[in-house]
Amino acid sequence: MTSIRHFCIFAALALLLVAPSPAFAAGGAPKGGGDVGRTAKRLTDAESYVPLPTILVGLRTHPNVLGVLSIDIGVDCPDAALRRQVQTMMPRLRDNLRAAATDYATISYRMGGAPDPERIAVLLQGAVDRTLGRAGAKVLLSNLLITNRQT
Repeated sequence: MTSIRHFCIFAALALLLVAPSPAFAAGGAPKGGGDVGRTAKRLTDAESYVPLPTILVGLRTHPNVLGVLSIDIGVDCPDAALRRQVQTMMPRLRDNLRAAATDYATISYRMGGAPDPERIAVLLQGAVDRTLGRAGAKVLLSNLLITNRQT
């Protein structure tokens, strides 16, 4: 009998956790313009700005992860057609941005140092241009953070 009671309590809690928020259930989308459950904050009301989810990359020396590089970015697209293309290609764009950030973390970053925002911006801009097939969407860095693992 107690196992049934525990199951019912667990099921009720699970429903509460997966139930959408009232604003989302009423048809309102998240204001950030990003994926549900992802961090994509809208920093400006400019129509041309498209926020992207946070990129997280492990900083490692084989085989240990020593920290995490966190990059918050958005893309400025004055061209409406290009902005639609950015939103349509979001999964591929996120993957290519994560790959570029991983390249930076494994090749250019040295543990204990500060991240180089100029180098990161160049790598991410190249990833955006390659993904979209043309220039016109400018990468905007809003936050760089290194979190070191506590030993």
